[in-house]
Amino acid sequence: MKKFFKLTALLVAVLAMTFVLTACGSSFGKVEKALEGIGYEKIESTSAADSYTSETDVPVEAACFKKVDGLNTNVVIVLEFEATEDMKEFYTDSEAFRGLIKDIQDEGSAEEFHKSLEDAGLAKGNCLVFSINPLEHNAVTNAIKNA
Repeated sequence: MKKFFKLTALLVAVLAMTFVLTACGSSFGKVEKALEGIGYEKIESTSAADSYTSETDVPVEAACFKKVDGLNTNVVIVLEFEATEDMKEFYTDSEAFRGLIKDIQDEGSAEEFHKSLEDAGLAKGNCLVFSINPLEHNAVTNAIKNA
């Protein structure tokens, strides 16, 4: 009977650790699904996104999504960070990025910075999202807020 309880406790601990580690995972899947839900498709060329990531030493992955609607074309750049601290450091280091994203609370902790990005619809978890076309900005931010 003791072996059964030990085995059960071990199984519960393994399941709990699996849940915790998965909960801390990337939000890229949610962001990708939200963008696809409003008509965007992922494109392989990330040269536009890579130009933003080359300004800093912060580890970041870049992905691009596009939507063509008649004459209106939009590109959305998604930057995936390892942690929110990296996101804030990237913002601080990148002059081009600071020029794109304004009116964000960048004073204080990384958590406060991240919350202001999420409230604005510019971030979801460890992913930072911004639209190149200002006409599509509201649609993109609403999709990210609801992801």
